[in-house]
Amino acid sequence: MIGIFRCVSFVTNAIGIVAFSLCLHATFAQDARCDEIVSIDSKNLRIEMPNGLAVQLENGAAFHSDSGENGGSRDWEMNLVQDELIRLAPGQVLRLMRLFDNHLTGSGTWDHVFVFQCVGGRIVPIFRKSFLYGVKIKEITDAELIFASGEWMTGDAMCCPSKQRISTYVWNPKDSTYRLVRSVLRPVAKE
Repeated sequence: MIGIFRCVSFVTNAIGIVAFSLCLHATFAQDARCDEIVSIDSKNLRIEMPNGLAVQLENGAAFHSDSGENGGSRDWEMNLVQDELIRLAPGQVLRLMRLFDNHLTGSGTWDHVFVFQCVGGRIVPIFRKSFLYGVKIKEITDAELIFASGEWMTGDAMCCPSKQRISTYVWNPKDSTYRLVRSVLRPVAKE
């Protein structure tokens, strides 16, 4: 069974671009267990949303609807497009997953980046961030994650953000999470 998102919120920024969140403040299903993050089957995970509904990845894909109703139409297709291990130290491994969410019956896409670890035998999200129209993960090391994403300015068409945001997150072992330490806005390079 493929679960459906029920929670959709809309936000309009200063230039009238409407962005929305599909409540991807996810935690994994309570029955998801792991001894080692390297051994989980990331292509067939069930991701539980805060509202109790779930998205079940089957062979790395899932569908959900705009309406949020169970059994609704297949408005969105989600695919696992990146799955990497981050080795912080001997015996301390994290798993980064990037999910691409394509609006099949409308326009728009999102990339959702998660980092997970095993804590007490359970899969726990320790980082999550969503990016309208995608993200390029420029660097993944044992110390930092660097992302490049579009930033729309007044007058920009949705196809073509004029700025790019470079965000650097550094691993904080005390809190067992990544913290934003640098965010730089720069013009998009002309091709």
